[in-house]
Amino acid sequence: MYNKLFTKILDSSIWLAPDATRIVWITMIAAMDEDGFVQFATPANVAAGARVSNESAEKALAELEAPEPSTANFEDDGRRIERVPGGWMVLNAPKYRDMVLRVAIREQTRQRVARHRAEKKGSVGNAPVTPVYGFVTQSRADQKQHQKQEQQHLKKTPLPPLGGNGLLFEKFWKAYPSKVGKIAAQKAFEKHNPDGSLLDAMLSALEAQRRSDKWQKDGGAFVPNPATWLNQGRWLDVVEVEVQPLVGAHPLAPVSERKPETDEQRRKRLEIAGFKR
Repeated sequence: MYNKLFTKILDSSIWLAPDATRIVWITMIAAMDEDGFVQFATPANVAAGARVSNESAEKALAELEAPEPSTANFEDDGRRIERVPGGWMVLNAPKYRDMVLRVAIREQTRQRVARHRAEKKGSVGNAPVTPVYGFVTQSRADQKQHQKQEQQHLKKTPLPPLGGNGLLFEKFWKAYPSKVGKIAAQKAFEKHNPDGSLLDAMLSALEAQRRSDKWQKDGGAFVPNPATWLNQGRWLDVVEVEVQPLVGAHPLAPVSERKPETDEQRRKRLEIAGFKR
């Protein structure tokens, strides 16, 4: 697995952290998979991979898991990693995967332009169409047209659906409030291979979470990336809502004086919290 390390890390607040924290963070980036999952079972494994002491690794992990009020990245409260079964998730991995993809596309375009200019420089007028090394050389007019079509494809063509769940994913993507990291979100969606019932559960949870105070705070600055939401199974989160007192009693009355909640009241309360039977 190959992961890019961007030079902008030198301007990040992580570069002001203690040595062990920087080393553990770079180790996490080097070890994460395409979805941002880092497979280290325990802090001791992280310490071994980063070549730091167990105590230093535990302190570094605690710092990377904690909110960072001074960060310029408001997503996930500035946290860089989150503990999950079997390891950790690098929370901003989808964002940097998109950056890597854009860099790769620019490099491919640069190479195509360079080849086109080299062919143009070595030809005079419209060269005849002749086979060369098993391929067919094109006239300059055809090459320009082909290049134009490729550029339009990169700019305008929507991402192809993965597997057999393309339509289901598009419904999820349309409902999710943060349109960040679509490729990573598609891959995370495919890993769950959801059917219509699971998609309905996801959309119901999204509707409840969109109304939560946390997701509405600061114009949605704390809404997680869709790939993170999917990878962590966040549709199973319990949405915090104001709990209404039981009917027929003062909220501070003893339990013995309160009337039991009816099935209809419980159903409505669970629907408000994002759960449906």
